[in-house]
Amino acid sequence: MSISFTADTITNAITAFYTSNDDAIRMNAEKFLLLWKESEKALELACQLLQTENMPQIMFISTIVLQNAIRNKWNTFDQKIINIVISTIIPIINENINIIYQPHIFKLILLISDIITLDFNYFPLISQLNTCVHLCVISLLYEHVNSQEPFLSKLNLLSSAKLNLSRRVPFSIQLLNQYDVSPDWLELHYQLLIFFNCDFPLFFPLLEKLKSAATQIECLNKLLKVCSLILSNNMEYTTDEEQDYFKNIIEVTISMANLVLNSHEFSHEMVNDISFDMVNENYYLFVINAWSSIFNITDFFHECGHGDVLIELLGQFYQVLPKITLPNSVFLQFLVDFCDFLSDKHIAPDIEPCIIVFIKYLSTMINQNISFYKTNHISYCFRNLQREFPELYNSYLINQINQIMMTSQASISNSGFNLENVKESIFFMVASTDEEFAIKFVEPLTSILIAMPNKPIETTLFFIRFVGIFSDSELLIPIVLEMFLNDDDNATCVIDSYSMKKSQFLIPYIPQLMSLVGQIRIQFSCNLVISLLRLTTVLTNEMELKHLSGFILSFITQYVQKSAKQHINTLCSSIQFLNNLITCSPNINSNSSFDYKSYYNTIYQSICSIIEPFILLDNIIFQETLCIYFKLVITLWEIPDLSFVINYFISSISTNPIQNHFSLFEHFIDLFPIPPIIEYVLNFDYMSNTEIAGYIIEYLINPLYKNWSEFGNAFHPQFLIGLLTIPNIITLNSSLELFTEISKNQISSEFSKAIISTILTGMTQFYYDLQIKKSVNIFHQLIFTNSLSSQDFSEILTQFFNPQIPNVLEFITSITNDSENEYLFEETMMLKNIVMFIKRTAQ
Repeated sequence: MSISFTADTITNAITAFYTSNDDAIRMNAEKFLLLWKESEKALELACQLLQTENMPQIMFISTIVLQNAIRNKWNTFDQKIINIVISTIIPIINENINIIYQPHIFKLILLISDIITLDFNYFPLISQLNTCVHLCVISLLYEHVNSQEPFLSKLNLLSSAKLNLSRRVPFSIQLLNQYDVSPDWLELHYQLLIFFNCDFPLFFPLLEKLKSAATQIECLNKLLKVCSLILSNNMEYTTDEEQDYFKNIIEVTISMANLVLNSHEFSHEMVNDISFDMVNENYYLFVINAWSSIFNITDFFHECGHGDVLIELLGQFYQVLPKITLPNSVFLQFLVDFCDFLSDKHIAPDIEPCIIVFIKYLSTMINQNISFYKTNHISYCFRNLQREFPELYNSYLINQINQIMMTSQASISNSGFNLENVKESIFFMVASTDEEFAIKFVEPLTSILIAMPNKPIETTLFFIRFVGIFSDSELLIPIVLEMFLNDDDNATCVIDSYSMKKSQFLIPYIPQLMSLVGQIRIQFSCNLVISLLRLTTVLTNEMELKHLSGFILSFITQYVQKSAKQHINTLCSSIQFLNNLITCSPNINSNSSFDYKSYYNTIYQSICSIIEPFILLDNIIFQETLCIYFKLVITLWEIPDLSFVINYFISSISTNPIQNHFSLFEHFIDLFPIPPIIEYVLNFDYMSNTEIAGYIIEYLINPLYKNWSEFGNAFHPQFLIGLLTIPNIITLNSSLELFTEISKNQISSEFSKAIISTILTGMTQFYYDLQIKKSVNIFHQLIFTNSLSSQDFSEILTQFFNPQIPNVLEFITSITNDSENEYLFEETMMLKNIVMFIKRTAQ
């Protein structure tokens, strides 16, 4: 049944696409419009609709159709058709100059730029447009070339478009001198910067206009785009004039950031309101991005001798910093980036005071009662500062610690000092430093922490995890236990550290830890169970060991059983917990008084009985997680009976196989009944599912070749040769890996000839560099192992390739050399050149 494309049917389809609430109607409308876009009447009807309709959605879709035709069928259009398009769209643009950035009008301007870029004979069209559009059109021309638009490359017009734009640079610069600063002006400036690879001297005369833009709110986004591009340039080998220009751009960037900071929309109250609206958030992000562009500068401050500029810049930034301090992830990452900037500039003179200011600022953040700041981001900053400025950082921190120790000694003995005044930032800073430094202060700081009446939860747990764990005091464990219900995440991490490094400290508290399981969130209960499993290695009391192991087994089975009755995602989470538990589980010989091998087998059998009804669920995340589980129990738990895994493997590769299913095979190849695998491999339709074919070759056939003595009897050479003809490059890689192994051993001359002929045939059709390299290696090994004589190889090559083709004879001579050559660089390059020559001449 033919489809009728008329103005009415298209209008109805566009209306339905935008307004219908019925997904089926919208989908049908979309299909209809896509068919229209590729039809012969696309251009004609699109022009008609643009001339008769004023609904923005109809105009927008019609312009998309027109653009598709212009970009993809340009060579089929004559002058008359192009003139119809131009005469249609230019009046519409000129009649709508007040809304040129509405999508349906801007799309028409973009279409004019397409036409000019495709044929610069149409460049005079710009004069027919209202002057307010000129800058926009010129910018789009440069953007097409700068972004290397695919439609230009497809028509081999990119080079000519670039040449034509080069000839019109004086005109473009004249426009920038002629017009006042605006967003369009800045966009053209930006595109010209890219076009000339930021050749700064060309833009020196425009600096004053750039500075004026920093006073206009409506220009700031485009201005930041220009400044960020300039500041991203390497300035190490530049002239004094270029460096002065660069300094001015830094000042412009700071000026626009200050303009936003001092605007009504950006107020100090807004910054302290976490729920500020989207408009204010955009202003906030602008300031962050402006300073980020400065902190991305490389090879300028020290390399060009501008350390004084850096110090002045940091002084201005520290005045701004309190105004933009906000508990969100954007700001924390911004601080990390700033810290990296500082660390890269530490050789600038007189920067030490600036580092101290930043350290004090970070300390103040930690001392605020805002949990969001007590994160790895701030810890990273402290750690990075210590690494890059070790003497300065350590001296500052030691001084702070000494002050606390001097004033707290009396307080611990006679309460002569108010320990509530101890700043928590000291504990956070020490916990963020390297282990060697932290250990020096572990005992005195631990004593102070224990004596503190009101301990900050996050920082206390952070300190105990990374510093307190080296203390000999067992009084820290009760502190952690008290904080579990307030911060189960960090408290679990602390217990995890103790279970690995000082497990004996936890033995008295096992009953309390067991009681916490179930009271805290499930993911942290799981982590706590893993820590408890580690403790079985240090328990010597048989009854306690039996009680703890029984508790762990009960939790595992109940958790997985409950998860299986809920949602597939919950079941996945429970299997992932098992994977973590197995990975962290003690070695089967960890405790001579406990039979881990039997215990693990009991867990495994329990889990198998629970998950058996679900093992073939068609959910890729679940299947991937399950495969990891089976790999772990095979490799780490030494499960004696793998019949369940084997049955799962056979069923899964026969239903909805994924890569992970096949990768299981190598883990139990010695235990597996081979005949079912051989039958599966031989009967698989390799051409209909080339992706799965690659997995079969990589994970089944290749391991069988390496490990099964009867491989040659089961797989006929003709079958193996067929694997080289599968038209999938990833599968081909697996086939070539297989034949790389096969060619290492001597095989029959007929088999060798068939291998070479098949590879050569495929090589000229769909091989890339990597496959050619692998093929050269196979050729060489066949000759080196005497599977094929040099004479036979030469005959095959000269029959397949015309000896007159460059490099053919040289390649044969080189590769048939009987010396062992591991790299074969020259031979690979020769064969690449041969294949390229054949493909080029075939075109």
